[in-house]
Amino acid sequence: MLQRFVELKEALRATIPNLDVDLPIIPIEEWKYIEQICIILKPFYEATSEMTAESYLVASKANILTSSLINICEKYAQMQDLYLPVKTLAEKLKIGMTRRLGDIESNFIISLATVLDPRFKLKAIKNDDNKRLLKTVLIDKMVAQLTQHDSQPQAHNTDPQPSTSNAPVAVPPQVNSNDSSSIPTFSLWNEFDLEANVDCAPKPYREKVADELEKYLGEPLIKRNECPFKWGQERKFVYSTLFKLFIMHCNIMVTSVPCERIFSKSGYVISERRTRLSSTKVEQIVFLNVNKM
Repeated sequence: MLQRFVELKEALRATIPNLDVDLPIIPIEEWKYIEQICIILKPFYEATSEMTAESYLVASKANILTSSLINICEKYAQMQDLYLPVKTLAEKLKIGMTRRLGDIESNFIISLATVLDPRFKLKAIKNDDNKRLLKTVLIDKMVAQLTQHDSQPQAHNTDPQPSTSNAPVAVPPQVNSNDSSSIPTFSLWNEFDLEANVDCAPKPYREKVADELEKYLGEPLIKRNECPFKWGQERKFVYSTLFKLFIMHCNIMVTSVPCERIFSKSGYVISERRTRLSSTKVEQIVFLNVNKM
């Protein structure tokens, strides 16, 4: 609305005095206030456009949008070229944003979603302590994923399967029992295989997932307009452990709509008894609701 006022400034100044109504006359100084206020509010308009441009806004953008708006308001509040009322507005906007969302990095649900988003990763986290803590949390979660996978019961078929490992196997020296001197027979590759087996030893879980995480963080960021979920599907075999966390944390949506309404085609609410429904039952209800005649 203020931007429209500025665009129609000359027309309004020429028309208002000729109207037979008691409207306040806006002085030149206040017109300059309005122009500067429009400049300050433009980043908020851009943030609103960014949030409404997507049908389902994921939480990974929350850190970037919040920190950027706070930094912009702080810069405007320190500008000497702005009028005092405009600087006061910028300061109040900064204080309000900081009070409500200033510690958003401490929300590890949102921060994990940000780090797991290949568009942002750790670049969106400003605090170095939070970066180190998030890496530790991710490694712990990845180790837990591997431990849980290995602790699951294997298939019912317990027949021994032939090994498909390509790791070299050291052959122990053979002793010729027919020879009275019992001279051992050494394999041509025995010495090499003994050294190679040291390098082929499986890494501990923590070291393995730490390498996977560092490889992921070392990759270049994808473009902001690219789909992170498409990237995840393409790279799920490269980062197999990290992908499981990706599908758990990176799909968190930022919305003011109650979660029950998202399942609904026409505003149906599952009701307070939804906590008694298993995920399978909810999927069946949603399927029937969408496909009802």
